[in-house]
Amino acid sequence: GIPISNFDKNSTAEEVTTIPVTLSAIVITAPEGTGNLSVQLQQGDVVGSVITAPGEPMLVGPGTWTLTVAPEDQLDQVQTLEVTVEERQTAEVPLGS
Repeated sequence: GIPISNFDKNSTAEEVTTIPVTLSAIVITAPEGTGNLSVQLQQGDVVGSVITAPGEPMLVGPGTWTLTVAPEDQLDQVQTLEVTVEERQTAEVPLGS
């Protein structure tokens, strides 16, 4: 389920509530000339997908992620990778050719 935030009963819409978030990043590197990548990221029940260019960081929560990656123009050329990234760190993942 979606976590519910409980706000103070005296809060107003004009007040800013700061919510701490710790992110990490995953960067997929690929051979020269590789176009955009179709990426599915999964961590437990959390699943997301994105189209990204090689070398562009994808913001994720820390922990171990399963990535299913394929060139956008060759979706049958799938590679599955497991990546562990620590809080506030960037993990570089090389994509095979």
